Amino acid sequence: MPPTRPSPPRHPSTSPCCANAPSARASPTPGRTARRARRCCARCSRPCSPARGFRVQSWAGTNLLGGGDGATLADPEAVRSKLVSKNRGLHALVGDDVVAPLHIDNVPDLGDVKTAWDHVSATGFLGSRVTLQTTWSAYDSALAAPLVIDLVRSLSLATRAGHAGVVAALGCFFKDPWGSDVHAFGEQTAQYVSWVHDTAAAVAAARVAAP
Repeated sequence: MPPTRPSPPRHPSTSPCCANAPSARASPTPGRTARRARRCCARCSRPCSPARGFRVQSWAGTNLLGGGDGATLADPEAVRSKLVSKNRGLHALVGDDVVAPLHIDNVPDLGDVKTAWDHVSATGFLGSRVTLQTTWSAYDSALAAPLVIDLVRSLSLATRAGHAGVVAALGCFFKDPWGSDVHAFGEQTAQYVSWVHDTAAAVAAARVAAP
């Protein structure tokens, strides 16, 4: 049998063995494909639609990026994995019946500046057409840095608390969280804040009780 082509480092396997492996090493893990600010905007805007009587009909998105990410995602297999992850989270929010074409294009001269565009089509009062368009442009590394810092601190807290395997409460950091089917950012954030408070309190109590 020919050797299997390895996946790019930023797009690990979603197989159950990958998610379950950390429990054998007694280390915590939260999910895959980090969620940066642009995707948070999408997650936050979705719950507003039914509250205002809007029904989303389609949600199209395009990402333009260069640098290392752009080169990696120029590979058809790598971009396929990325799009599957993006679509899974989006459909969890807007429903499987919503048309959601997504595209990622490598534009080398953009370097580390990522540009993301979304076009949301919905129906509102008396069936009137409503369109929302958003454009996000920023240095990708600057978006990822604070997320990575908070995630490392959270994993350190989980380790000190003795947590092993999937930590579902850290799902707010990821487009494809493990251990939870919740994709609404507000609900994820509430779960995360509650987990931080409870876990930090448990760690502090254990430190006080230690001889």
